[in-house]
Amino acid sequence: MVAHSMLHLMGYDHVKPEEAQQMERRQAEILEQLEIKKIKREENMKRLKIAILMIAVTAMLAGCKKRLRQRLSPLQQQRLRQSPRL
Repeated sequence: MVAHSMLHLMGYDHVKPEEAQQMERRQAEILEQLEIKKIKREENMKRLKIAILMIAVTAMLAGCKKRLRQRLSPLQQQRLRQSPRL
Protein backbone atom coordinates (compact mmCIF):
# COMPACT_ATOMS: atom_id res chain seq x y z
CA MET A 1 0.00 0.00 0.00
CA VAL A 2 2.80 2.40 0.84
CA ALA A 3 4.55 1.84 -2.48
CA HIS A 4 1.24 2.20 -4.35
CA SER A 5 0.36 5.42 -2.48
CA MET A 6 3.80 6.89 -3.04
CA LEU A 7 3.53 6.22 -6.78
CA HIS A 8 0.25 8.14 -6.82
CA LEU A 9 1.95 11.03 -5.02
CA MET A 10 4.68 10.92 -7.67
CA GLY A 11 2.06 11.32 -10.41
CA TYR A 12 1.44 7.71 -11.45
CA ASP A 13 -2.15 6.66 -12.10
CA HIS A 14 -4.06 3.60 -13.28
CA VAL A 15 -7.09 5.07 -15.04
CA LYS A 16 -5.97 3.94 -18.49
CA PRO A 17 -4.77 0.34 -19.06
CA GLU A 18 -1.32 1.44 -20.26
CA GLU A 19 -0.92 3.68 -17.20
CA ALA A 20 -1.96 0.79 -14.98
CA GLN A 21 0.65 -1.51 -16.54
CA GLN A 22 3.37 1.11 -16.10
CA MET A 23 2.37 1.72 -12.49
CA GLU A 24 2.18 -2.01 -11.71
CA ARG A 25 5.66 -2.55 -13.21
CA ARG A 26 7.11 0.28 -11.13
CA GLN A 27 5.38 -0.96 -8.00
CA ALA A 28 6.73 -4.49 -8.59
CA GLU A 29 10.26 -3.05 -9.03
CA ILE A 30 10.02 -1.14 -5.74
CA LEU A 31 8.68 -4.15 -3.84
CA GLU A 32 11.35 -6.38 -5.37
CA GLN A 33 14.04 -3.94 -4.25
CA LEU A 34 12.55 -4.08 -0.76
CA GLU A 35 12.55 -7.89 -1.02
CA ILE A 36 8.81 -8.20 -0.42
CA LYS A 37 7.56 -11.38 -2.04
CA LYS A 38 4.51 -11.43 -4.27
CA ILE A 39 2.82 -14.14 -2.19
CA LYS A 40 2.92 -11.96 0.88
CA ARG A 41 1.60 -8.98 -1.12
CA GLU A 42 -1.31 -11.06 -2.42
CA GLU A 43 -2.11 -12.31 1.08
CA ASN A 44 -2.01 -8.76 2.42
CA MET A 45 -4.24 -7.53 -0.42
CA LYS A 46 -6.84 -10.17 0.47
CA ARG A 47 -6.75 -9.06 4.10
CA LEU A 48 -6.99 -5.42 3.08
CA LYS A 49 -9.99 -6.11 0.82
CA ILE A 50 -11.74 -7.95 3.66
CA ALA A 51 -11.02 -5.08 6.07
CA ILE A 52 -12.34 -2.50 3.60
CA LEU A 53 -15.46 -4.60 3.03
CA MET A 54 -16.03 -4.88 6.79
CA ILE A 55 -15.67 -1.10 7.18
CA ALA A 56 -18.12 -0.50 4.32
CA VAL A 57 -20.68 -2.91 5.76
CA THR A 58 -20.33 -1.36 9.23
CA ALA A 59 -20.84 2.13 7.80
CA MET A 60 -23.82 0.95 5.77
CA LEU A 61 -25.41 -0.67 8.84
CA ALA A 62 -24.82 2.47 10.91
CA GLY A 63 -26.57 4.53 8.23
CA CYS A 64 -29.50 2.09 8.14
CA LYS A 65 -29.77 2.16 11.92
CA LYS A 66 -29.83 5.97 11.91
CA ARG A 67 -32.52 6.08 9.22
CA LEU A 68 -34.63 3.52 11.09
CA ARG A 69 -34.39 5.51 14.32
CA GLN A 70 -35.52 8.64 12.49
CA ARG A 71 -38.71 6.81 11.47
CA LEU A 72 -39.61 5.85 15.03
CA SER A 73 -42.08 7.87 17.05
CA PRO A 74 -40.70 9.73 20.10
CA LEU A 75 -42.21 7.09 22.39
CA GLN A 76 -40.60 4.26 20.40
CA GLN A 77 -37.25 6.08 20.49
CA GLN A 78 -37.53 6.46 24.28
CA ARG A 79 -38.33 2.76 24.72
CA LEU A 80 -35.41 1.82 22.48
CA ARG A 81 -33.01 3.92 24.57
CA GLN A 82 -34.30 2.30 27.77
CA SER A 83 -34.17 -1.27 26.51
CA PRO A 84 -31.22 -3.43 27.60
CA ARG A 85 -28.48 -3.95 25.02
CA LEU A 86 -27.74 -7.47 23.86
